[in-house]
Amino acid sequence: MGEDPATAKVDAPSAFVWMAAGAVCFGLMNFFARVSSAHAHWAITACVRAAVGAVVAAIAAIAQGHPPLVKPTPLLWQRTVLGTTAMGLTFFALSDHRAPLADTVTLANTTPVFLAILAPFFLQERNGRRLAFALPIAVAGVVLVLHPTFLFPDAAHPPQPGSIVPESVAVVAALFSAFAMMTLRKLQKGENPESIVVHFSAVAAVVMGVIALFTAPGLPPKESVPPMLATGLAAGMGQMFMTRAYSLARAARVSAIGYLAIVVSAALGSLALHEPLSTHATLGMCLVIAAGLLIGVLGIRPKTR
Repeated sequence: MGEDPATAKVDAPSAFVWMAAGAVCFGLMNFFARVSSAHAHWAITACVRAAVGAVVAAIAAIAQGHPPLVKPTPLLWQRTVLGTTAMGLTFFALSDHRAPLADTVTLANTTPVFLAILAPFFLQERNGRRLAFALPIAVAGVVLVLHPTFLFPDAAHPPQPGSIVPESVAVVAALFSAFAMMTLRKLQKGENPESIVVHFSAVAAVVMGVIALFTAPGLPPKESVPPMLATGLAAGMGQMFMTRAYSLARAARVSAIGYLAIVVSAALGSLALHEPLSTHATLGMCLVIAAGLLIGVLGIRPKTR
């Protein structure tokens, strides 16, 4: 039998391609943000990331004949506020060295788990039993890739005092990101992704700039500028790809593909930062990819009344 047109529109296969592209970009963003964090204040890095993202999105909108600026609706403002909050919390957590980077990134990437839990209540998207089975596989893969010390304690390298602060901030960032992603699903189909990203990024750049003005000790050194610009470029592209993906497929389903960003981050850490990939990390990557593909080919039925 033919596929229902409404369902086909909601669950467009291209959404998973867009999400995969966005995940690669966000993996690059994590890498460049890590490189720049050694010298730059987190708010400055976040401000540059948002500003460059706004410029990239505006150029893309103009190239496609779309207006880069649109009249903001309450729903668009909701997405922007939630996304800006998530961005600030994420960069703050990544800059706090009291927790290992693996711990912070693991917790900051629990957004799909929150989405799977919340989507049935806020978006009326019911998760199938196989999807509920695939999400824990993805989470297990992330844990194996990053091998966080809060799950695998090492007596020779115990957690630093106060590590609970950045770890908790990362979890809250993931929660805000989940709400932002659900808002993307609720935005009208007429909104083009580039205009949404321009609005979010421009507001985030102003907010992060104000925070940096009052908290940063000074301007970052010149060597931190290239990785900061690369952070913004990768994030801007990833934001547009992700926004388009969420407009084409249901939130809990497409979000799991975002776990590929962790695989990309781990691969870049191994190749560029000479962090060796262990057996458990390789196994984790396989689980992440398997779970993402499993979720990508399974449907999520609308909640029936």
